[in-house]
Amino acid sequence: MKLIRPTLAALIVALTLGLGLAPSGGAAAPLDIEPVPLPVWRHEVVDPGVAFTYLGVPSLALDPDGRPHAIYGQNGLFHTWRDAAGWQTETLLAPPAIVGQSAIAIDDAGRIIVVYETGGQVTVLARPPGGAWAMALPLPLPVGLHDLSLALDSAGRPHVAAGYSDDPAQSTIYLAAETAAGWTVEPAGAGHIVAAAVRLALDSHDRPVLLYGQVSSGAADNTLWLARQDDGGGWQREAVAQGCIISSKSLALDGQDMAHVVYSEHCDRRLSYARELEEDWDVALLADDGVWPSLALDAAGRPHVVYGVLDTGQVYAVLTDAGWETTVIRPGVNPELHNTLLLDAAGAAPPVAHPVAHIAAIDGDLLYTSNAGGAWQTTPLAAPETAGTHNALGLDSADTPYVFYDKAEAGELWWGTKTEPGWTTERLAEVATLNLEIAAAVDTQNRPHVAYLDAGAGQLVAGVREVGAWSWATVDDSAAGTHLALAVGSDDRPQLILVRDGDVVYWFKDGDEWQSEPAGGPNVMVSNAWLALDSLNRPHVVYSGGAAATYAVRLPDGGWAVETLPFNSVGGLALGPGDKPYLLHVTATGGRSGVDYAQSTLRLAEQVGAAWLETPLATYTAWSNPRATLAVSDQGEVYVVYRDVMGDLHLRQRDAAGVWQSVAETWGTGEDSALLMGHDGQPRLLTHYRSSLNLWTREIRLLDRHVLLPIVTR
Repeated sequence: MKLIRPTLAALIVALTLGLGLAPSGGAAAPLDIEPVPLPVWRHEVVDPGVAFTYLGVPSLALDPDGRPHAIYGQNGLFHTWRDAAGWQTETLLAPPAIVGQSAIAIDDAGRIIVVYETGGQVTVLARPPGGAWAMALPLPLPVGLHDLSLALDSAGRPHVAAGYSDDPAQSTIYLAAETAAGWTVEPAGAGHIVAAAVRLALDSHDRPVLLYGQVSSGAADNTLWLARQDDGGGWQREAVAQGCIISSKSLALDGQDMAHVVYSEHCDRRLSYARELEEDWDVALLADDGVWPSLALDAAGRPHVVYGVLDTGQVYAVLTDAGWETTVIRPGVNPELHNTLLLDAAGAAPPVAHPVAHIAAIDGDLLYTSNAGGAWQTTPLAAPETAGTHNALGLDSADTPYVFYDKAEAGELWWGTKTEPGWTTERLAEVATLNLEIAAAVDTQNRPHVAYLDAGAGQLVAGVREVGAWSWATVDDSAAGTHLALAVGSDDRPQLILVRDGDVVYWFKDGDEWQSEPAGGPNVMVSNAWLALDSLNRPHVVYSGGAAATYAVRLPDGGWAVETLPFNSVGGLALGPGDKPYLLHVTATGGRSGVDYAQSTLRLAEQVGAAWLETPLATYTAWSNPRATLAVSDQGEVYVVYRDVMGDLHLRQRDAAGVWQSVAETWGTGEDSALLMGHDGQPRLLTHYRSSLNLWTREIRLLDRHVLLPIVTR
């Protein structure tokens, strides 16, 4: 759960209370003052999506029983493994935490070691057999992580290598190791500009060996370096090869501690194999095309390599006396990313000629491939899943949230509601999520209503949940359009609008039948529209089109009162106390012939008498759709959520006295966001954030006693 404290003063007050501190000079008596409101934002993950980042090395490990374990994630950290019942998955770090890279290893006793990076901080987790996960150490490493590589020594203790940037022109390799006395961290490779990922191996004396790329000063070429730590703690370095931007690499040591290296060059995608000799390196071409290699040596010292080839797929290669023997183990047009190869000699059995191979790779999904049964078989372990790119929110009389959202990769519409201690979610329908429109509301009987436009199926569908079940009606079976909006008034009748073929179409429920008509009368070339219901359940519709925007209100006799607004490009509508209308719109200035805009401004317009009072909210250096959302409380507080040019959400709020405030926080990204005022007078924001669907709730906490910490100016 995340709390956002918007102001320094509020933070000081909260900290003071939490620590029980008083100003210097002795104990302070309680102060008899009015309670102080402290606004805080609470953050909840409604439905965690799954996103992938590049895998660390290794991303796959075998336990003492030969069962594979994989680690992955980007908006969280997930561990999956195979047991007698199949593949199991657990969450080690819940979304929406951002994980850079992660790696896994398992010692001979079955202790699992996981290392991962978040925000430049490297953390090690460990779980003994039959035990629970515990944090071994957050490693004190500088910010600017390049890569992670993990290896276990002969005692099963982890060693971690990472490339870090303290200076834009200089990167350093740091090596962390678990010892009998605790963890040690030291730089290993200072003075070299580490341009590419670091790979770590431990020799037979548990001394680290590092493989990394370095940019040659003033040249475009890469030098591939191997560094060994000697018994005195010093480092011996030698150049392995040079190439045009060495993009990916893999390292293994044989029984004599001689290094074997496979690397790929970005410029021409050549894949090379280098073997360390007593005085030199033997470098040979492995394949004309190959990326993301992973190398392992069998008991005889023969190299096995898995790599990706564009337009071919995943390839497995073994060096035999006759040369490289290659097999396409997974055909496809995209090469697998960040392959991890493990060899299991104990698992080999006829007719397998070589040790059993275990491979983890990303090819859209996280895949596990093995030849344990003789033939190559691939199993998907996890798939990327985005929850809530399109979403809608409704609140009942107790402010219980009802959420509706898509799962883009699955092509599904879901809904959920808050139940203690978490959320209950359920799949509703299969939909084409690319052009999906969703709108939601809750009626006075606390029944959630939803409408969605499935452009792929050409259907506008409305539903309501009664007595634990959903009932559905097709509003239009030839529907296409944008800016779907749904509202339910005090009469519990749902009302809809949709921009279709340049017109705003208005739907209302007449008994059990849906009826439609043009909103505001015939209109042409409408680009967007918004809907709100007043205290008499009358629909208010505002839309952009032509030279100016239009404001329309449906009258009791079925006609529409229409007003032409003094601006265009409307971007939002809400009704405040006394049914006072508030609008958002965008103005643009500059450019050539009115086509290219040098600047655009998001503005709030509110009706004061017969005039519209405007307030600028945010200015953009180029034309951009802020996709703004507007809400007004019963006390006249105004909240606006809008996007910047990078797609991040920002919040502006104005209190009932007319004073504007701003909260410096990134609230999410995605296609849609929903902003509603609760019955408690506080806003709720639903947004897609880091592949997950998230709900933000503002709460007011009253502080009945407080003192301020002394502030010393330095």
